[in-house]
Amino acid sequence: MFQRHRMDAFGLGVALFAPLLLAYLYYTGLYCSDDTRYLIGAIRIASGEEISTTSVAERRVVLLLPAAAMYALSASVELSVAIYGLFFLMLGGTGFLLARQFFGPLGAAAAAVLAVSQPVVFLYAGAMAPDIASSVFLVAGLYCLCRWIGGDHASRNARRRARAYAFGAGASLAVGFVVKESGAVVLVIPAALLLWKAWRDRVSIAVLDGMAMATGFAVVLLIEMLVFRVTSGDWYSSVGSLLSPHDFTGYADAQGRTVRARLDSLRYLLGDHSWALFLFAGVATAHLLWDTFRRRLRGPAATMWWTIAAFWVWPLLYFTYGSGSLSEYVFPVMQQRYYAPCIVPAALLVMRLLTSLAGCAGRSWIRIPVLAALCLVWLALSSGPNREWNQRGLIYSAAAKEAFELALMDAQRRYPGVSVVDTPSGWTTDLARCRALLTLDTDQERERFADMLRRETDRKGRFDYPALDQVDGPLLLVGHGDYLGSSKPPRWVKPLQRNVRDGRLRILRVGRFTALPTLAPDTWWLPRQLAARASRAGPAEIGAGRIPELQELDEHAQLSSVEVYLVEQSTGLPKVD
Repeated sequence: MFQRHRMDAFGLGVALFAPLLLAYLYYTGLYCSDDTRYLIGAIRIASGEEISTTSVAERRVVLLLPAAAMYALSASVELSVAIYGLFFLMLGGTGFLLARQFFGPLGAAAAAVLAVSQPVVFLYAGAMAPDIASSVFLVAGLYCLCRWIGGDHASRNARRRARAYAFGAGASLAVGFVVKESGAVVLVIPAALLLWKAWRDRVSIAVLDGMAMATGFAVVLLIEMLVFRVTSGDWYSSVGSLLSPHDFTGYADAQGRTVRARLDSLRYLLGDHSWALFLFAGVATAHLLWDTFRRRLRGPAATMWWTIAAFWVWPLLYFTYGSGSLSEYVFPVMQQRYYAPCIVPAALLVMRLLTSLAGCAGRSWIRIPVLAALCLVWLALSSGPNREWNQRGLIYSAAAKEAFELALMDAQRRYPGVSVVDTPSGWTTDLARCRALLTLDTDQERERFADMLRRETDRKGRFDYPALDQVDGPLLLVGHGDYLGSSKPPRWVKPLQRNVRDGRLRILRVGRFTALPTLAPDTWWLPRQLAARASRAGPAEIGAGRIPELQELDEHAQLSSVEVYLVEQSTGLPKVD
């Protein structure tokens, strides 16, 4: 028994070490998109301000709680985001515990590693997004369902254990649902299992187990309502979020309205590795059907495996061809991370297929080449982290964030004591929120930010940018894109241009920052170390070496670039190296 526990501990260690390593390599932190709204909601909670149930982001209050607690303790934006890396770690752990019901310790670890090595999940390791967090609890719910299915009611203790797992399944699925409402898709599966239980066993057993599940689900919803009451002043539930109308017409036009078009879009979004994993999972499901038809798989084991298959194929179909509205048929939006709940069940099905094929080889001379071929298949499906090497740490607008952080650090080093002024530039309000969050490094700026939250100006897209009609002393303007040098500058630039024409001000571009991970392919760490500075003085710098002037950037890189301008009066600053 000691040897068995030691092997279980080793397998669990492998299942936890793999996501820990991937989170270390692929951690993004703020990516300047939906996460900015989540984080500002968390800061509202930590600051004692009320959140709003009209905000899509703040309605996911359970997702905000870890960041709110961390911000209340540390007042650090970085730590408030970093805590979400724990969910990626938990995904490997819950995947192992689920797989251990069917495989040995090494097989369960292999299934967990296969799951966390998919780009659908590891590219978002540590990101403040609801998908991985929701997936953790959905997998936990699937684990409880499998333990419930495999239990019996032969004794009083067995019945208690079965209902405890039923309660745990309801509570876990409820947490997955309140973290992200799309988790409601899987609720039809336990409902179908209860009907099966009523037909296969006694109706009274199914009713009592169903009541245990419903109680677990209701308890979580009640706790969520209490949290909403405390944080927003309203009694609210995520059930109400399902009724909110959404207009996804533009997305449907872009991603396709036919079966073939949406499959093509899905393949592009998933990437080769996750697409291949889902194809193998489809073959594994067909193999499961064959084993069930030939009666090689019967009883609770068959029910558990079909439950796992349902947790893979049903969300996949619904997220691709379902409806984004309860009142009318509207194609849902497809994004890569939306399919995270399907990954662990698909990985388990693939592992079942591989182990079944290995068993077919028996102990004949062909066993070794068959095992070698199956290991190569597993390695190919798990090689996503190596293939996505140039994308480590970069999702959505993370490159724009890295450039902005480098601009701030460079400005503080080269021009100590000179005020750094954010500008209303960039292509989205999310990017403006991100820059407002990244500048929270002094008590004065935190107070200004808190005042903005009290007045709710951020919800109107205003972030208290200073007026530039009067400039007293030198300052550094920072912003995304060529906001001063463009042929059609924004309206807020006109006072500066007028003062420059009148000879009262002088404006010099002193820095340009762009994340360029492809310029140093041999560098193994995050792209934030590969961002470069191109100044008016000459060539750009990267580490201790040199790179060419940043002239040939594509359109996205141009938008992600951060321009820094020195605005000064007639007497300039001393030259700073």
